[in-house]
Amino acid sequence: MKNIIFKIAKWFLYMFSLMLISLLTIVVIVFLTDLISNLPILKSEIKYDPIAISNTFIVYVTFIVVIGTIILTLAGFYFQRSIAKRESEILNENMDKVLNAITTDKEGFRENLVKELLEHKNIQPLIQEKLDQRVKSFESLITDQKKSIRELQESLSTLAEGFNSLPISFTKDIIFDIDKKDK
Repeated sequence: MKNIIFKIAKWFLYMFSLMLISLLTIVVIVFLTDLISNLPILKSEIKYDPIAISNTFIVYVTFIVVIGTIILTLAGFYFQRSIAKRESEILNENMDKVLNAITTDKEGFRENLVKELLEHKNIQPLIQEKLDQRVKSFESLITDQKKSIRELQESLSTLAEGFNSLPISFTKDIIFDIDKKDK
């Protein structure tokens, strides 16, 4: 559903840009037609003021320069977008090459890659953060395991005391002691 909405919006954007380009083309054609039809050279019977002609010329040239600037700016945006798209393709291709080199490990590539990554100033804080998180999680696991071991020791001590307090009919008493080694 999201893809269909995106395609419809893209189509509307394309139609709007096509309409805008068509409208600008019509304006430029009307502008140039008016400019050519009002040239003083074409009307020899009318005498024009040279200052008015030069002012008109300056205005028309300014419009032409502005239109050219707009066209060049739009072309620059288009080329920048295509270059950025190509750059992402190049990065993806290079990433595939790096992953392939890691799996084949030609000329110690893995060691060099790890060394460069560890020495990179922007990557060191990320690695340190991940290591700190790992250490904290291991510390909490060790703390939980120590707590479980203490609980087991207490349970075994209680159980040993219960066994030691049982009445026995043998001549020799059996003593359960976890802390002492067997003799």
